[in-house]
Amino acid sequence: MNLKEFGIFFAELREKSGYRSQRELAEKSGVSHSTINRLEAGTNKTSIETLKSLAPYLRGIEYNELIKKAGYLEETSALSSTAKRIPQNENAPVQGLAFIDGGVEELDEEEMDYLKESLELFRRMKERKAKERKGK
Repeated sequence: MNLKEFGIFFAELREKSGYRSQRELAEKSGVSHSTINRLEAGTNKTSIETLKSLAPYLRGIEYNELIKKAGYLEETSALSSTAKRIPQNENAPVQGLAFIDGGVEELDEEEMDYLKESLELFRRMKERKAKERKGK
């Protein structure tokens, strides 16, 4: 989806969410009217932080889907198709995943997908920053 298409998609999403104007969404979300205007016009790629601020005010779409539509994540994630499921047996080793509380916690499918996509996004942003530093 290119910037113009995303802008049209977002404008429709805003209206379906009950906001008659860009200004109304801006007042509710705390995102500036001019940022929402540029987003809907398709003139600038919106930051992930802006999408995160707007997502809770939009109906019928979750944050991950919104950032996919904006082009921050691929529609079908290579990570999602190759990653292994977390073992259900609490004594089984969990490779590649660390939990803050130190224990193994069961995750539902939606939570697992969210974590995988977030990790993929983080890795891409990290890689992009490393490339930018090399170019300077």
